[in-house]
Amino acid sequence: VALVSLSSLFWIRRIDWRVVYGVSCVTLVFSNALSTLDHEFYWLVGTRILAGMGEGGLLWIGYAALGDTKEVDRNFGFSVIGQILAPALFFVMLPGWFSEYGLSAIFSVQLVCALLAILLVPLFPPVGLEHDNKISIFRIGRFPLLGLFGLVLFYIGVTAVWGFLERMGVEEGFGAQEIANILAISLIASVFGAVLASIIGVRFTRHWPMVVALAVQLFALIILVDGMSFMTYALA
Repeated sequence: VALVSLSSLFWIRRIDWRVVYGVSCVTLVFSNALSTLDHEFYWLVGTRILAGMGEGGLLWIGYAALGDTKEVDRNFGFSVIGQILAPALFFVMLPGWFSEYGLSAIFSVQLVCALLAILLVPLFPPVGLEHDNKISIFRIGRFPLLGLFGLVLFYIGVTAVWGFLERMGVEEGFGAQEIANILAISLIASVFGAVLASIIGVRFTRHWPMVVALAVQLFALIILVDGMSFMTYALA
């Protein structure tokens, strides 16, 4: 995902977006279908790398299209809502599917989502708005770069904790369905944050909403470190 995302700097405004969208969807369908055939480690490494390439293409085409809309902040909030609701639903349903079908359950869900996304290719814009592609990274200024660096650090921290939250629950002896329900509720709760971001836009600038969001994240981390009962796990 990261490598394709970085490569988008060179092609995002030069290639027909519908072509990239369609090829990315087909790549996801193909890679997830292959992932259901064999669960041997090296086979899955190869198929998941292929899936990541498709995801990277879709991710940055989607971000570029959102960036060209008139109300970027509001529309980005709506896009986050869509990204949240579907996983929340699958979190509740997947434990039962996983116990019966194993890893194929996860890959099959992703395959179906990619097939549905293909139906939207004709509705996607073929090209974006004209932008100045001659802007150098050295002309951006230090504050935007520091902001980008801060964002990278934030996501490294988030990934280190929340990416393994399910494993933490298993380690503490919580049931698979209990963990899935909590993660689903967590995602649904994050919808309110996305809706709030869409409503306020830049009305209060971006500084105070970021401070509040970071403070809430910090509180969640502190109560996890302090000791993990089921209630603190759910609250975090």
